[in-house]
Amino acid sequence: MRFPKILIISEFSFNSDSGGGLLFKNLFDGYPKNKIGIIHEDTMFDGKNFGLSICLKSRNKLFNIVVKFIPNKLKNFLKSISFFIKKIQINDPVYNNFPHKESIQEFNPDIIYTIFGGRELMYYIKNVHQCFGYSLIIHFMDNWVSDNLLNENENKKLLKYFIKVSSTRIAINQQMARAYLKKFNKKFKVIHNSLDREKIKTINNFNKKKIVTYIGSVYKNAQLDSLVKISHAVIALHRQNIDIKFEIYLPERQLKEFKLKFPKHFCISLKSNKFTDNEYFSLLSKSNLLILASNFDTNSICYYKYSWPAKMPSYLMSGIPIFILGPAEVFFISEAKKKNWAYVCNDDDESNIKESIYKILFDNNIKKIVVRSAIKESKKFELDKMKKSFLNILCENCIKV
Repeated sequence: MRFPKILIISEFSFNSDSGGGLLFKNLFDGYPKNKIGIIHEDTMFDGKNFGLSICLKSRNKLFNIVVKFIPNKLKNFLKSISFFIKKIQINDPVYNNFPHKESIQEFNPDIIYTIFGGRELMYYIKNVHQCFGYSLIIHFMDNWVSDNLLNENENKKLLKYFIKVSSTRIAINQQMARAYLKKFNKKFKVIHNSLDREKIKTINNFNKKKIVTYIGSVYKNAQLDSLVKISHAVIALHRQNIDIKFEIYLPERQLKEFKLKFPKHFCISLKSNKFTDNEYFSLLSKSNLLILASNFDTNSICYYKYSWPAKMPSYLMSGIPIFILGPAEVFFISEAKKKNWAYVCNDDDESNIKESIYKILFDNNIKKIVVRSAIKESKKFELDKMKKSFLNILCENCIKV
């Protein structure tokens, strides 16, 4: 089997605590590590045995501690100066001495693959592409390209550049692919996160205490508000003498950022989601209800409209019922309601959330329908099929193999 040499440029590395990291981990499962280079912003990733691994952020602990104490206004001012300098350098046709150029040249990949990141990272990707001319594959996981969100001309110019020069464009699902074909007049292939079914066993959980679980990243413009509302609904159920607990597992950086946003109550637990695959699947097995969520405000709907949560394959395959709180305008939520693979609440009123959670926890008929439908839906997320599709895309774009 032919494996092109690929350079991934992303804010994420290979990990299980972010959607992008999980996507990489599964799509490149079994891929020769020496054929993978990754330029990332994850200071905890060691990149052992990879063909190339470069962290663009400082690993200096003292530096990172000092940065935390710089006032936000000064931090933003310094960032704007840094960005302005980088912009001048990048737009200068004679400037090509960007960081790690020699290492990239030595690794000599066939393809650049990216799911993007912040604006500085996008300029870095542009610089690498312009310098070396490697085939470029761009992959969209969320609808950040919306005109409502992409409100700065620089961002629009960057997006226009990547759409124009990319050899292949990938969407996270068919709905996004259709919308982006209309928006950009370019075809998009579909690749989403998938899972090896052998890694997970279906479970029937009969714990007396009802454990409600959310695992994954949380963003202000995606899930935060709805997860807080679920927390309040769980507390209300607990006050009705229901033995229930809501366990929320977040990346450590978000745990610190959002801890104060959630109500303080002993039935609400916030923890780090830094664990092994076996620990993750064990956690699912101890749950009675798995949570997916989306906020109801306009910007969140816009950003999350076409998203396909990376944790979804494991949720669907687990045999544990799924509860979703969010607006019908979000694609995965409307799909769940239409196909019954989750119990969906499209209303952010606390009493309705509370009633919905109670129903899916205690109505066995509803539970059976949801679990059966989820197992059926999970067949679309078989890893081997998705890996073959992705490898075919890589080979099609490989101009030097």
